[in-house]
Amino acid sequence: MKAAEAPGSGNGGDRIGFAVAGLEGMVAGRAIDLAGQSAEAAQLRIGELEAIAEALSDAIVERDRQIVELRAERDGLRESNAQIYESLADAAEEVEQLRAAARGQATRIRMQALRHAVRFAGRTTAAGAERELDTFGATAAAPGFHGTVRVDIGPISDFDQLMRLESALVAIDGVAGAQVRRFSAGRANFSLLVDTPTDLASAITAIEGFEPVLREVGQSQLVVDLGAGSATAAA
Repeated sequence: MKAAEAPGSGNGGDRIGFAVAGLEGMVAGRAIDLAGQSAEAAQLRIGELEAIAEALSDAIVERDRQIVELRAERDGLRESNAQIYESLADAAEEVEQLRAAARGQATRIRMQALRHAVRFAGRTTAAGAERELDTFGATAAAPGFHGTVRVDIGPISDFDQLMRLESALVAIDGVAGAQVRRFSAGRANFSLLVDTPTDLASAITAIEGFEPVLREVGQSQLVVDLGAGSATAAA
């Protein structure tokens, strides 16, 4: 009687062993393939991420460059605006200087014309000056003057004092302009353009350096006498 064979021994056992070894080889090969595929996919993903990072880096560099350019443009505009404002301020100052020079030149021209008039026509008498003042008339004083106002003022010692007096009249608030209509016998007849209602009588008597005293007040005319101290101040 034969003894029983141990499991796995003999030809049947060899075949099972070979099959197991084959399966192990296949599993190992598959694992190697999967590992290779995973490594390749990871490498591809790494490449994609690197490309994205490089694109983002380029975008950041470009944004920084644009920011620098915009800041430079902003600073340039600020500097340009500052120069424009400075130029406008200089131009306004020059215009004001030209206006002042024009007013001074106009006054000098009028003074020269008056000198010639006095030289060739002679001085009028004090009585003639009084008759000219009478043309103003004497009416009740108005609370404020507006429009064209005639102001007779004197005595005035020289043309320099006349010019200073004209400048003082123009400086009164509400007076837009002043013009010498007549200058004779030491008295000047001014025509003032008053663009807003103004207490002209009070303003004229408050002029410093001339000691003005109000003698007559009409609806659109004033007669003012200057104190003796004004001639001394002019000298």
